[in-house]
Amino acid sequence: MSSKPSLIRTIYLYLVSLVAIMMIVVAGVDLIDMGLKTWVFTKADQAEDFRDFPSKPFLVDERGPVDELIACDETCKLTEEQRKALDRWVVEFEAYQVDQKIDRTSARRQRDAAQDVSLLLIALPLFYFHWRIVRKEKTA
Repeated sequence: MSSKPSLIRTIYLYLVSLVAIMMIVVAGVDLIDMGLKTWVFTKADQAEDFRDFPSKPFLVDERGPVDELIACDETCKLTEEQRKALDRWVVEFEAYQVDQKIDRTSARRQRDAAQDVSLLLIALPLFYFHWRIVRKEKTA
């Protein structure tokens, strides 16, 4: 009877150890990934921050091209609300143009490299430590 609690205890300890190691590895990888993206691969997150092209203001089709609407004063007879909508669109479009200058390929590669390096920094020492224990037990 005493062997059963010992087996259950052993299984419990191995299972908890496995879960703990998995949690440590996941947390470590995420922390290293975040640090690498912050200080080494600074463009890694830029690929996810791209804006969609702002939709045209509703009055563009009615009154003419945006450039003409921006340039006109009283001749277009825009309401205050339409003028504000046009001004908001101009600001959104300028922000969109700035975002388009970001190199998407470089950003994607840096993001992937940050993830890969962080995985290696956690996985290699973990593997080495456990492999060394296995080799010691095998020779003993």
